[in-house]
Amino acid sequence: MVREILDELARDVPDYTDPERALAAARRTRHRRTGTAVGAVAAVAALIVGVLVWPTPPDAHPPRPAASPAVIEVQDLPDGPLGRARVIYRPRCDPCFGIVVVLADGTEYRVHGGDWNVPSLSPDGRWLLTTSDHPRLYQLRDLTAEGSGSRPLPYDFHPSEWNPMTWSPDSRWLVMWGLHRDGTADEYARVDLRNRSVVTYRPPTGTDAIAVLPSGELVVASDAWEPPVTLRVVDPATGAERPLSPFATEGRLRNDPTLPAAVSTDGRLGLHIRDGTRVTGVLEVDAATGAVRNRVDLPADGTWLPVAYSGGRITVVDRKGRVGVLDPATGTVAEAFALPAPRGVLLPGGHTWY
Repeated sequence: MVREILDELARDVPDYTDPERALAAARRTRHRRTGTAVGAVAAVAALIVGVLVWPTPPDAHPPRPAASPAVIEVQDLPDGPLGRARVIYRPRCDPCFGIVVVLADGTEYRVHGGDWNVPSLSPDGRWLLTTSDHPRLYQLRDLTAEGSGSRPLPYDFHPSEWNPMTWSPDSRWLVMWGLHRDGTADEYARVDLRNRSVVTYRPPTGTDAIAVLPSGELVVASDAWEPPVTLRVVDPATGAERPLSPFATEGRLRNDPTLPAAVSTDGRLGLHIRDGTRVTGVLEVDAATGAVRNRVDLPADGTWLPVAYSGGRITVVDRKGRVGVLDPATGTVAEAFALPAPRGVLLPGGHTWY
C-alpha cells in the first residue's frame, strides 16, 4: 500500500530539472483531466476581480515555544506567526511523507501530515501556497500572521487543473498556470495578493508566459525561441502589450511555465542558456528595453539550475538538492547551506519543487 501511494505521488510531481519533459507531462495530465473539470476551468475564462474576507478559526495547536532554533516535530504546521521560511525540503527516506520547513531564524518544523504535492513559496518567504484537504483547492498561508493564517485563493484553483508558475520579485503577484477549457492552449491567472483580485490571460498559440514583473505585466515569449529573440510585455487586465528590442546571443535560450525566468527587483530578466536539456548559463536582459545587460556562465563542473533572484544574486539548486547563490558579476557559486540529500527542495521565489 505504501509503495502504491509513493508511486502515485511520484507520478503527480514532474521532474522540473528537465523542462521539456516536465512541460509535456504536465500538458498530458491536463488533457487527461480536462474532461472532468471543464466546468471549473470555464468559470475563470473571463476576467475575475474579487475581494474576500475569511474568518479566522480558533488555534488548533499551542504556540511554538520562544526558544533558540530547534527541531520541532508536528503533524501540521502550528497556528500563529511562525516567521518567514528560508527553505522547505522533502527528506530522502522510504517510506516518507513529511517535509521540513526551515525558518529564517533556523527553527525547523518536521511536518508529518498535510498535502505537499505542488506547493510554492513567495520570494520573501512569507506566503506558502499549499493544497487544502476539504475541499481540495489551493490555499495561501501567511507564515507571519496570527491565527491559522490560511485562506483560499479568490477563485477555486483545483490542483488537477492549475499549478503555481511564478511570483513577482516583490511577492505581490502570484501567477498560476493551467490548461484552457477547450484543451488547446495554456492559460494563466494572475493573483494580486494586495487586494485578492484575479485576472486570467490566454496568450496566442505558440507562446508562453515566462515571468511576471513588479508592475503585474507578464513577459511572453515564443515557444520556438528562434534568434533574434523578441519578448513581449503584456498587461493581462487590458491586453495592452509592447515588444522588447530583439536580441541575439550565443547558445540556445529557453524558458517555459515549468522553468520560468527569474526577475530581479532592479529590472533584470534572467533567461536560461541551454545546451540540450542542461542549463549552462544565464542571460540577463533589461526587462524595460530588452537590451542584453550581462551573460554569466554556470560552473562547468556542476548541474546548477537558476531559480530566482535574491539580493542581487541568483539562487541556484542542483540535482542533488544543494542550494547555492550565483554571483552574476563573477559567475561563481557559493553554497548557501547544506541539506541532507533531499529528494525535493522548495525555494523562495521558485515555482515548486526542484
